[in-house]
Amino acid sequence: MTKDEKVLFLFEQTIKAIDMHYGSETTSLNNIEFQFNRYYSSLESLLDQKLL
Repeated sequence: MTKDEKVLFLFEQTIKAIDMHYGSETTSLNNIEFQFNRYYSSLESLLDQKLL
């Protein structure tokens, strides 16, 4: 998996996770930015473990 593929995959999965957790009611940009960083970091850690 290239770095670009990894970033794209993580971006898509992060958006899906936020949407599943909060639903479409998450319209505040500040809330999305905060949650994105939290989810992205967690998903990146999990993906790195699986790729080892």
